[in-house]
Amino acid sequence: MIDQKVKSAWDQANELFDSANEHLCKPEEDVVTYVVCHTLYKASIHYLKSYLLHKEVEIEENANLATVLAKCRETDPRFNNLKLEPQFNANVTDEVWMSLDKVNEFVDLTQQTKDLVMKVYK
Repeated sequence: MIDQKVKSAWDQANELFDSANEHLCKPEEDVVTYVVCHTLYKASIHYLKSYLLHKEVEIEENANLATVLAKCRETDPRFNNLKLEPQFNANVTDEVWMSLDKVNEFVDLTQQTKDLVMKVYK
């Protein structure tokens, strides 16, 4: 049962990450930065949740990114190097999502999250 939940969280994160990257293939003027950033925010959460599920660590279903990252850091100190703070307030205010620079930063942070989770699985 745990393995299925881990796979589901991981697959959901990948779908969100892929969806965000597909949005970025549009012409710049057609990119809705809010949608892309929100999608990447959710992808980061799901990547981290997949790790916590893998480690059988309890986490609330609707926990925010800061809470999920803190749990990961408690479980494995390698997560201390993951600096997702720019995404922490992403679910609160629209103004952090107004530029493609911010979108690119979110893409990088989500990729770092994915890479680290893959690394600590091993």
